[in-house]
Amino acid sequence: MERLKRFRHSGSVKKMKRALPLNKELRQRLIRIERKLDEVGPDAETRHRLPNRIEEADVIRLVKYDKNTKKNADMALQDKIVPFPNFDPVDFSAGYDWQVDRTAKYGDSYQLYIQALRIVSALLLEYEKSKEIAYLKKARTLIESWMDFNDTKPENRMIWYDHPAANRAQNIIHFLFLAQDKFSLDLPRYHNVLVEHAEFMSDASEYRPNNHGLMMDRALMIIGRILGREDLFNIGYYRAIDTFWFSFSAKAVHLENSPEYHNMVRNMYLAMEEYLNGQDKSFGSTLVSYLEEAQDYLDILARPDRRLPAIGDSGNSVGTQNKKYMNFTDYESGMTILQYKEPRPLYLSFIAGFSTNTHKHRDDLSITLQYDMEDILVDPGKFNYSRNPIRSYMQSPQAHSTIFLEKEKYNKSHDNRFTRLVETTQFFKNESYVLVRGENRAFKTSTLERIVVMLKDHPIVLLLDKAYSDEIAYQNFNLDQKVRVEAQDAAGATVTLPSGRKVNFRQMKRTEGSVEVRPSLKRPVSSVNTIGFGKAAETQQLRFKNTAAGLDEFTFETIISMDEQVSIEDYEWEGPLLRMRINGETISIIV
Repeated sequence: MERLKRFRHSGSVKKMKRALPLNKELRQRLIRIERKLDEVGPDAETRHRLPNRIEEADVIRLVKYDKNTKKNADMALQDKIVPFPNFDPVDFSAGYDWQVDRTAKYGDSYQLYIQALRIVSALLLEYEKSKEIAYLKKARTLIESWMDFNDTKPENRMIWYDHPAANRAQNIIHFLFLAQDKFSLDLPRYHNVLVEHAEFMSDASEYRPNNHGLMMDRALMIIGRILGREDLFNIGYYRAIDTFWFSFSAKAVHLENSPEYHNMVRNMYLAMEEYLNGQDKSFGSTLVSYLEEAQDYLDILARPDRRLPAIGDSGNSVGTQNKKYMNFTDYESGMTILQYKEPRPLYLSFIAGFSTNTHKHRDDLSITLQYDMEDILVDPGKFNYSRNPIRSYMQSPQAHSTIFLEKEKYNKSHDNRFTRLVETTQFFKNESYVLVRGENRAFKTSTLERIVVMLKDHPIVLLLDKAYSDEIAYQNFNLDQKVRVEAQDAAGATVTLPSGRKVNFRQMKRTEGSVEVRPSLKRPVSSVNTIGFGKAAETQQLRFKNTAAGLDEFTFETIISMDEQVSIEDYEWEGPLLRMRINGETISIIV
């Protein structure tokens, strides 16, 4: 028994297996020896080879246990690896192919999740739930197979890349926490692989001050504690503070152009603050107070159904349980919310401006619209992160409810944080209406402008759109997939919501153009909305066309009315004063 312990501590079995991968007979004998060594069990010397014992607080469970966890963990036991829920599995039964290529269907996402060892998360969660040792052993097999693969110095940019490297480190730490009292491990090797991850994550040239960089900071602080390396801990700690002030606006809005990422990054900071508190440290009272304000923003941003709008790379996830009905604008993020609760909830989001290109679509001057808990106009969502026609379409102006030009695209640059070529230029409210104005001057030769007015006493939204351009301008409305166009004529169109409610889109000036109902198409992609990761649903769009470009006047003056009982009896615009007579009441708007 003592000889077995000494042989185990030397790491000789694993070294021989790596050195002789082609000798099948010898490899099988070594596997049998390794299994015998597992039966010996760990001792104090083996458990404490790392400078500090891994504690529960060091473990970050990167995914939640759900309906896919056991299914994917059981498939992994059969060497059928699902990198991400609902992705196609890859068969590892003939050998662990860590270079598997599914770029044509998934872009970089498939390799990213393979290299992050995300499947190990499922195995570890299932082990914690069932206590079946087979899941823990399979996690070790996959991790050590990956380490063998990494030892060959393969060429694959997704191996040493911020997101997969940080999450892989966390999955390895989670495994070590669960395995440290269960069976013997080559801890010097695990020590070295954690050091390799720490050296990569502490390299300033590999760091970006965004949510991926924050993943590295989080992992680096934990590795620093485990390895007893205060220098590594401090890099992650101070860098995370710098990244917070870079990536959140003065109104505590995360600047990566996505409500879901705002929620995710806020939760990451809260989890790190909790971890720091356990080490008698903190990010400080000022930063923590901003995290509280970041939750207030979610309460305002969430729609009346409490779900987040699918803006940028987002889906319709639940955002809050404490919905707040407040008008809100943030010039740094470019986000504006106009809304009220009574007599029926009306909600509108408007985007004009951005401070980083991360997760940003060409959605400036676009709106989403919900009335009485029913979606009317929606953003199309992210679909996925692959390079395919659907993803490209989802990011285009043509997929959003905005004004766009026939050919010219605008420059979507990180420098907009400073240049403000795309920006929100005005926000005003009084007892009768609330108004927001945005401009897009990021084109080479053109400028677009939109004014949005929401009336407070009537379910009416007014859009005043201007195009300074030699090109044809279009005003596009991307309908929710449950909404259908009922009627159309030269002056507008009427759509029907699932409840049967009619919503009218009316042009208040005659345009030198037309209105088109655009059906869903596959080639070229048109009129589709995301309904899940990699899943799309057919929808319809209303598209108004104006060929009178280049004029110093408003190209489209559009009223969206959500109540058939509302009668617009008069509409007159002279100078800065626009008057509307609605159900006998005159409303004056300064534009």
